[in-house]
Amino acid sequence: MNTTSVVQTKTKNKAFRWLIIFIVTLVANVVLSIPVFGTTIFVREEVSYPLTVVVMALLVALTSSWMSNLLSGEHTHSRLLHVVAVTEIIALLLVVWPGSWLFYMGLSIARIYLLIGWGLVLSAGACLVAWSFRSPTYSRRKEIIMYLVLLALAPTAVVVTIAIASRFGLTGA
Repeated sequence: MNTTSVVQTKTKNKAFRWLIIFIVTLVANVVLSIPVFGTTIFVREEVSYPLTVVVMALLVALTSSWMSNLLSGEHTHSRLLHVVAVTEIIALLLVVWPGSWLFYMGLSIARIYLLIGWGLVLSAGACLVAWSFRSPTYSRRKEIIMYLVLLALAPTAVVVTIAIASRFGLTGA
């Protein structure tokens, strides 16, 4: 087997692994974000949609970082806090994007398409960031603690945001 075919095989394997990471990240974040997205039943869309995007970004960052560590096949690991920070910046850009006001004005599209669109953008961004920010150093204990703390942050942020929204009269059926 010549070196060209070996390089092509490794490149194909790497591309396939990152495609799997993207698909798993997308499916996981859309499914796990549905309960937050469903808060539109009792929380106004002006609060619920940005909250969904921010929580979705956190979940997608955690998923892409974990999956990239699991499947990358390299001797490097993603830098979790970098992945979370950049993915949250992407989420904030989605929230303040000039065209996003159309979604809050009652654009007549199925809301699940909105959720999937956010998921596609955030998943692609998080996978690119997890691929870019890699480090040879790795502390399993530190990484697990960071994952657990960040995972606990998601439901806490939802509850606190809904409590604050209720103080301003932005909740109710």
